[in-house]
Amino acid sequence: MRIVPFRAAHFDRLDLQAAQRFTMPYLTSGHGRFLETAGPAYSAIADGHVVGCAGLIPVWQHRAIGWALLSDAGPARFHSIHRTVRRHLDAASTRRIEIYVRSDHEHGHRWARALGFRFECGPLCRFDPGGNDYDVYVRLRDG
Repeated sequence: MRIVPFRAAHFDRLDLQAAQRFTMPYLTSGHGRFLETAGPAYSAIADGHVVGCAGLIPVWQHRAIGWALLSDAGPARFHSIHRTVRRHLDAASTRRIEIYVRSDHEHGHRWARALGFRFECGPLCRFDPGGNDYDVYVRLRDG
């Protein structure tokens, strides 16, 4: 598996996991270009397929919003993706990183905790275009 800088075109090559598939109509080329330039972002490519994209969107100094779009990559690839994301989060100098996890996405909650995020609040009712509720997780760094 290779980790490369995220490019908007990667959206077209990513077969999203079922829990995130509803976002496909919103993953426009304009949105992809925004994520490509907003902050650090990377894609995981295995056997010519994009199996995940993730990054940070700076809000202001020392605060960012994390995002991730994943395929059903399978356990072996997921563990490698997890280690890579964890390594990037550990290296980030941002003091506060927020992520939003759909309230009914149990795997997402488990992954958030495994990445060192802690539950902060929720649910944020009708948070996404589909009307789903989300919970907020944060990862805080001293300094």
